[in-house]
Amino acid sequence: DSIFDSRFSAVFNEQRNIDHVVRLVELYRIIEELRELYVSENRTALESGQDHQYLVYGHWFILFACKLILVKRGSLEVPIGEDAREVVADAIHLVAEACSQHKAVAHYQMFRSPKTKDKLIAEASAKQLDFYQLWAQ
Repeated sequence: DSIFDSRFSAVFNEQRNIDHVVRLVELYRIIEELRELYVSENRTALESGQDHQYLVYGHWFILFACKLILVKRGSLEVPIGEDAREVVADAIHLVAEACSQHKAVAHYQMFRSPKTKDKLIAEASAKQLDFYQLWAQ
């Protein structure tokens, strides 16, 4: 909701490259397609232990993990096509690695916690992410 309220001018402004925004939307569509597929195939066992289980409640965190991965790779441009699908797959795995230690916590609770973002950053930093690169983006 904040995108169309308090963050509107930060998201939609003259300095924002519309091609970048379109690529982000396309990246998020890939995540949503995978989420819908996972939910339709696993209705009875959404928290089944597979990496894709984190798509159900953590799709925004997967998008954030995509950014972490792109920054680590030194890329300023959001990928498209198969490259985008590869980044999403890597992001799903990153989220799964960061969250798998907390099996006792329900996913809907885990992805409401701001600490989950810190867990993702910690998981990515264990793989040599440069924090200066992350925050400079």
